[in-house]
Amino acid sequence: MFGDYIMKQYFINKHKFFYYSAKISIIILSLLTIFCRGSSKLVNNYSSNMPVDVYVGGSVSSGAVYWKNGEMVQLSTKHSEVTSIAVKGNDIYAGGYYKKYIPGEYEAVDITVPGYWKNGEWVGLSVLDSNKGSAVKAMFINGDDVYACGYSTNRSGIRVYGYWKNKKWVGLPFSFNYSVNSIFVVNDDIYACGSMKRGNVLIPVFWKNGECVELSFLSDNKYGWANSIFVSNNDVYIYGSCKNSSGDLIVCYWKNGEIIPLLSSDPEYTLSATSIFISGKDIYIGGYRMYRYYTPFASVVAGYWKNNKWIALIPFDDKKNSEVSSIFVYGKDVYACGYSDNSDGDEIPGYWKNGEWVGFAEKGHYFPVSSIVVVPRPTGE
Repeated sequence: MFGDYIMKQYFINKHKFFYYSAKISIIILSLLTIFCRGSSKLVNNYSSNMPVDVYVGGSVSSGAVYWKNGEMVQLSTKHSEVTSIAVKGNDIYAGGYYKKYIPGEYEAVDITVPGYWKNGEWVGLSVLDSNKGSAVKAMFINGDDVYACGYSTNRSGIRVYGYWKNKKWVGLPFSFNYSVNSIFVVNDDIYACGSMKRGNVLIPVFWKNGECVELSFLSDNKYGWANSIFVSNNDVYIYGSCKNSSGDLIVCYWKNGEIIPLLSSDPEYTLSATSIFISGKDIYIGGYRMYRYYTPFASVVAGYWKNNKWIALIPFDDKKNSEVSSIFVYGKDVYACGYSDNSDGDEIPGYWKNGEWVGFAEKGHYFPVSSIVVVPRPTGE
């Protein structure tokens, strides 16, 4: 999807069909009873000693699933995936897609169908052409409104990027030139971020209420994209990647348009970020470090940055690979979901809480784990 950079990551991420789109799913607490990617300051009003429920979205070989406190809930037995998860009160929303097969000129072809599961029931979304693929990349719940960003393919076979509000499609200007990866809603303001292509230049951008704003670059090598957006106390945070003066892709984030690179303290490692979360004045960015050269030990190490400082997470097996796909902060507790390989080479889905690994019972290969949200446990449970 992003040229040479993705090719470098291919041997690690070849199994994740919408892995990066899932990673960029962002969901936080916006009201006392509404949990989506919203106001982080309310999260910090909760004590870490309160009982919580931990929801993690993703997929296994049998289709789309989510885990609640480690117990798997099957949503679909079709080829499908949960790319984003949100909780509002007692309602659980899991955005994503499933595949359906339609007759083709020579053989049947498969297309992706966008939508979300609400309490396990599928809710389909309007599309530009039902015979072309569309998908949900991220969800956001704001009051009684359900938002989902992604793309819908028109009759000419062109992907048009935008979002759905209460199942109705809204295309964003210039988005047909590239992508929209993340959505965030504050009051009546709708933010989305992604990238726009102009000739050979790939420009990181965000939209506020449909108006496109171009973001700055690290150098004259104008190539970059924005992966996810988070708004806190009127400050707009976006993370993504840009090329530096040497042509290397550097993980970075923008705060109110100012670009801040995340640099590796060890030149033997490259960095990859997957999600962002703001808690008070602290900036958390989940991701992983990848060793540039062959090693008999783990070449991909899960972790996150807190205020630009790298914090490695202990994997299931310190000789195997691990990644963080989504990060969530609740009170003083830091949750990060992803996977960790075991000694047999199986990918174990799960999450870290304050650095301690919590693995799920499922294991295998190519199980994307996309998003995590933590909510107070309802009274009486």
